Amino acid sequence: MGKYYKITFLGDFMCEGTLLNTAKNGDVYDFMKSFEKIKTKLSSSNLVIGNFESVLTGKDYTAYPNVFRTPDTFAKAIKHAGIDILTTANNHSLDGGLEGVRRTHRVLQNMGFEVIGTMPERQDNYLIIETEIGRVAFLAYTESLNNIVQDDFMDIAIEDYINLLCPLPTKKELLALKRRAYTGFSGSVKYIISRMLSFKYMKKVKKWLHSMTFSKRKPTVPFQIDQLTDRHQNKKFLESIKNDVLKAKANSDFVFACCHAGGQYNQQPGTYLSFLRKFFRELGITAFIGNHPHVIQKADFHEYDQETEQQSVYSEFNSLGSIIQTIDGYRQNDPALPEYSLAAHYYFNYETKQIEIITFSILGIIVEETRYQYVYPLEDIVKEFPEKNRKSNKM
Repeated sequence: MGKYYKITFLGDFMCEGTLLNTAKNGDVYDFMKSFEKIKTKLSSSNLVIGNFESVLTGKDYTAYPNVFRTPDTFAKAIKHAGIDILTTANNHSLDGGLEGVRRTHRVLQNMGFEVIGTMPERQDNYLIIETEIGRVAFLAYTESLNNIVQDDFMDIAIEDYINLLCPLPTKKELLALKRRAYTGFSGSVKYIISRMLSFKYMKKVKKWLHSMTFSKRKPTVPFQIDQLTDRHQNKKFLESIKNDVLKAKANSDFVFACCHAGGQYNQQPGTYLSFLRKFFRELGITAFIGNHPHVIQKADFHEYDQETEQQSVYSEFNSLGSIIQTIDGYRQNDPALPEYSLAAHYYFNYETKQIEIITFSILGIIVEETRYQYVYPLEDIVKEFPEKNRKSNKM
């Protein structure tokens, strides 16, 4: 499509334990092969954006239990594959503390990435890229930071470093949120056990149970909360986001909002994600790009009133899924198909400088015997692995 300027959005780049361990060779971590198979696919895009769901701490690498500290070579492999912009506002943004926020931003920029979502100091909450079809603005926000509550940051405003969609929860709200994820009698039992395992002296037991869960490979994905609460409707935060959008619109021709929210492994968006999409839609942005559920959710398209002379179609990708993640344990054989993700493509006509086509590609994760992971375009999986089945998920 030579007459088009093409912008592509990818899902979550996650370096979980299986990949982290298998990529290690001595003191070196090599992730280059993971994304080699999509490099040609992405080369037809003028701009490629992905969500970097980790931090680069330069040491103490881990992916357990829900803390991601990743070697710099993971980001180098992403850059080599052809990604230009990384959003960094997500629930793992603070996995390395504020110094991790600063170092991740600095290292990614030094590698040649444009970064939006976190910042070493207060600045505009949007990124503008000059292109051949006009000025394109990107915004990135997250709803949560893993197990971080308001009391953890009494002396600083964390939103000065990470773009938040709403206030952090209080300790009481966080406990209530966790409790709602467990339903029925069996859920109550699991909740009590999870609370017992949260104590420091149970760390080794928790780690052992974690490894056993993954080794059994059973489809026991729990429901994750995606319910609208008062915290999500905080007027101060919504007004701040509205101001970000209005500033971005005043200084650009197109505005894409990338939001990290929703229920993990939920096949459908809940009431909060639906509220969020509507909020941005009414602000008149170009498109809403969702991440965090780690599975593909439906895309929605809305026609604008032609009398407003706005673009004819407004698109909402609720969740693109995770471009790479570990498909073991409770994710094995999950009907939500977490081993697949979307690449959303926007084609802008060079002459009219408007979006003319919106389409997508499907990407899939292939796992070799060593558990090293590769990302392939779906059409290449069909050609190279005709015998592949979801039960083995291996090369």
